[in-house]
Amino acid sequence: MLALLMTVITGFAVYGADQAAGPLAFIGSDNEKMWEEVHEFFANVTVVLVFAHIIGVAVESFIHRENLAKSMWHGFKKPEEEK
Repeated sequence: MLALLMTVITGFAVYGADQAAGPLAFIGSDNEKMWEEVHEFFANVTVVLVFAHIIGVAVESFIHRENLAKSMWHGFKKPEEEK
């Protein structure tokens, strides 16, 4: 969530620096390249985290022999079997 938040904030900063528009329009164009680099970094971190999450769901689904993605979609999970 932090990576997404930082991607959005730095995206607003890039927009403000480049177009002098948006909620951070007052930033000015002095550090536009720096904001672009920071924005790109957090966007790439977000993409890596998304893929890590997908791989983690696939691995856990295989280990526990259940479709966790389906459970996340509809909100129901099969009950635990008693020992």
